[in-house]
Amino acid sequence: MRVCTHVGIGLVVVAAVLGGSAASISGQVLRSSEEAAEFPHASLACKLKMGSITEREVGSPSGTLCDATCSVLATLKGHLGKQVQITFRHHANGPHNPGMDTVKEGEVYVVMLRGKTSPYEMFAVIKAVDAVVEPTFGTRPGERLLAELVAMWKSNDPKMRIAAIEQMGIIRDRRVSEEVIAAAKDKDAETARAGVIALYRMKIAPDAKRVMELFNEQIMEVWYQESGEPQEDDKGEKIWRRDAGHTFLERGLPDFDYATYVREGIKKEWVRKDDQTLYMFFGVPWKVQRKECVPELVKLLDDPDKRVRWWAVLCLTHTVDDVDRPQWEEYEPREGEELAKWRKWWKEKGDDFMADTATQRSKPDIFLRHGHSP
Repeated sequence: MRVCTHVGIGLVVVAAVLGGSAASISGQVLRSSEEAAEFPHASLACKLKMGSITEREVGSPSGTLCDATCSVLATLKGHLGKQVQITFRHHANGPHNPGMDTVKEGEVYVVMLRGKTSPYEMFAVIKAVDAVVEPTFGTRPGERLLAELVAMWKSNDPKMRIAAIEQMGIIRDRRVSEEVIAAAKDKDAETARAGVIALYRMKIAPDAKRVMELFNEQIMEVWYQESGEPQEDDKGEKIWRRDAGHTFLERGLPDFDYATYVREGIKKEWVRKDDQTLYMFFGVPWKVQRKECVPELVKLLDDPDKRVRWWAVLCLTHTVDDVDRPQWEEYEPREGEELAKWRKWWKEKGDDFMADTATQRSKPDIFLRHGHSP
């Protein structure tokens, strides 16, 4: 999907890295699934009880430098004794590190440390349960963390529960799918929101109606990020679809109802607030190219907002013809022609298009490997 600009519309792609807004207070130790197995970003990882905190460099632009000697309750990666000396900064400049500014003496945390000798620098932290947690999933660092997250989910601390579910989603290990499914059904909206996001990241389709009940910018950004991922079969081969004379790389989740996403999402006033939000919202149907979205996109040809009408045409063209056009500069002066063309197509060919559900899924042949339709 190309980005286009003109006097009235300026579209800018934002690569958002999301943690949960509510869970940020409790912390975060993983930012991507690539970190989840062996913690390559950390020299050591452990669960500790925070000792007395000594503050230095108070008021420094680099943040307050803190030192503490902590009791080690469990080691997740590396080798540590019963105590570890750490250093960290409160209110430091640079990227926000969730949970770091709220670390307190006497609290229990899972932490990531770096350095070759003591004191080790603590650079990531998440509040954890006091109890000893057995490594029920295995003894690799990520598996030990997974067990800690399950214990956190079972706690009575709402912020800790949300943080645990968010981290499970980033890890993407389906062995904790039961916990994530339960979170998605929770009565608390923030917990449920973390649950549906984690399910989507784990490639388990959440209920679309539930998603749209909880729909906010955080969900939209995650759907935008994740929906472009190609589907794979059991052998790790990408899945291709041949439909209406075109070849499509299957993206998104096969069982998620993207038509409901389009129909209910565009009703939200905040989705229409600016061009960037519309870009991210419509980026989802644009990426997945699902036939079931077509009737909803056709309805939007009559939307009072010209920007929405353009996105409807752009997504229709990409879904039906697999073409990335018309960009705004060519659409604006001939909007009437574009709208008339798609209304006519829907009237004359829409039923046949929707009825033709026979698609072929197969490994890419030589043409597909090079990005060409046969």
